[in-house]
Amino acid sequence: MKQYKFNLKKIKRQTQLNKIYISRIKTFSKKCFIYIKKYQIEFNKFFLFLITKNLNLAYCALDKSLKKKIFHKNTISRKKSKLQTLVNLIL
Repeated sequence: MKQYKFNLKKIKRQTQLNKIYISRIKTFSKKCFIYIKKYQIEFNKFFLFLITKNLNLAYCALDKSLKKKIFHKNTISRKKSKLQTLVNLIL
């Protein structure tokens, strides 16, 4: 019974930590999409800078989540590929 309770606490703690990484990935990806749309409307170098900055932050968060085994490596590569193809379309 003790081990069962310990495992429940452990699972809750890990779930909260995983949510932090997942939300970081979603946040940086969404910001990147938003700045891509803004860049397509008005070609401003500042938006291009923000795109590259958020793309790097998203890559960093994806790599960390892979290291912590939150996502499978194929999922990470798919997400990276999706982001990179969108950036390549505007460049």
